[in-house]
Amino acid sequence: MTRPVLSCWLCVAWGDGSGIIGRRSVVASPQSSGVGMMVRLLAILVAALIGVAPGQADVIRGAAQWRERIALGPGVTLEVVLADTARADAPAAVIGRSVIDNVGNPPVAFQIDYAPAAMAPQGHYTLRATLTHKGRLLFSTDQGVRVLFEGAPRSVDLLLRPVPVSEPEQAPGDLPRLISGEVRLHRDGPALRECLTGRVFPLEPGGAFAGLEAAVRAHRSGPEAVVLASVEGRVITPPMSAGVAWPRLAVDRFIAVFPGESCDQHRAAAGLVNTYWKILALEGASLAPAPGRREPHLLLRGGEDAGFAATVGCNRIVGGYRLAGSALTFEPGAMTRMACPPQLDLWEERLRATLAQTQNYDLGGQVLTLRNARGRAIADFRAVYLP
Repeated sequence: MTRPVLSCWLCVAWGDGSGIIGRRSVVASPQSSGVGMMVRLLAILVAALIGVAPGQADVIRGAAQWRERIALGPGVTLEVVLADTARADAPAAVIGRSVIDNVGNPPVAFQIDYAPAAMAPQGHYTLRATLTHKGRLLFSTDQGVRVLFEGAPRSVDLLLRPVPVSEPEQAPGDLPRLISGEVRLHRDGPALRECLTGRVFPLEPGGAFAGLEAAVRAHRSGPEAVVLASVEGRVITPPMSAGVAWPRLAVDRFIAVFPGESCDQHRAAAGLVNTYWKILALEGASLAPAPGRREPHLLLRGGEDAGFAATVGCNRIVGGYRLAGSALTFEPGAMTRMACPPQLDLWEERLRATLAQTQNYDLGGQVLTLRNARGRAIADFRAVYLP
């Protein structure tokens, strides 16, 4: 039976907290027709209050299907995302999405509402879809389907294909790496959706998970809300004999959470050179900007004028660096000699010691970690892009 789709007009004005420009579609069951009427009336009322007329929105419809004849069972969710992929050097801008819970047999109808006024004439708009069960990715479209171009149909069919349980790049899964993603403490178990790949990993208890969990609980906007976080962890694929073959993520080190942000702004990997790196922590201690002082940061310049500049908010340390693969060393040179408050003096000495100890680095999306000769993390940074 086809279920009606209700539109959230609030999302036109403010999004759903994930940087989405358009509206998030919410699926109602056939038994909720009375509730649906109330929601529609409320949507119209809210639209009038915020100055958005229903006629200002448009909709794209379609059907998602897969050829495999399997019983999905309850708890399976279909998510279809409309995004602008015009820029190859930037993350895709999400325009709208439709999320349908407890899907049945294919085809599954969907619709995505969007605001035509927010669409760029030079945009390249595509649809992608995923089918998940309790955080486990089951099916996915293998490429985006272009829509909203001149002469494009208003109804689109999406073909989803099964996702292999084990992929070649996951073979060295027990090696630690930096991962940034949206963390949800779901009633069915905590999970992280990696920003760079979109893969969803159930989170293993133990290790540094307790620190991550506490930070997410402290900063989430609601029980089911996601919080963007960065961790160092290992992807573990249980043996087939265990009866569970889906990879899980063991958190070895919790780095930071970024409240109010989402993967929509973090789908591209930052480059080491010519990126403004905000200092998050030195030697495991979090570093916040001092009132009235510059933001603690590190900047590596490339080209003929190669070198680095760093500060914790007082004096500026400059010098050279050597880069070969993942090996990185700094050669501190001159430093300004301003009088600094005692606390900044201590941070400054810690920064100089960190730079002198650095032998290697790791990049994970928008997060940078410096390591000493023994491979221990001694500093964490995140990429910041000025408006």
